[in-house]
Amino acid sequence: MIGVSDIKVIPFAQTNQTENWMEYTETSGVLRLTAQQLLLDFQYDLFKMSTTTGTYTKKKSEMTTLDIPLAELEDITLKRNLFATKITIQVKRLDLLRNFPAQKSGVFHLNIKRNQIKNAEALISRALLIRSEILLDTL
Repeated sequence: MIGVSDIKVIPFAQTNQTENWMEYTETSGVLRLTAQQLLLDFQYDLFKMSTTTGTYTKKKSEMTTLDIPLAELEDITLKRNLFATKITIQVKRLDLLRNFPAQKSGVFHLNIKRNQIKNAEALISRALLIRSEILLDTL
């Protein structure tokens, strides 16, 4: 059985249009698992288009850590297709994601590279197992 310490961190990226059509974000970071939570360490770049010059300005955020308790995790899945592999994370409470850019309704997608698929599958499997154990303990 794979322990939490055996699971590697998974680098991810994300590009999203913001609510304003003249802005978008590029987020990069790592996803890791502890015994009680998922941790996302990330930083994003906000690109904003100038209406007068038509050029983009770039603003870099501070490095941020997002803690998602596994008991508050609704679902986590891995979706693969020909062009991309994504981890989809859904949480039970929106306030957990207040610092994460471009999440909608408590759901967000993290793009990962092909060489991280095995690590992502292990992390997801272990996270769901731990979440089930936590939920069983609360009964």
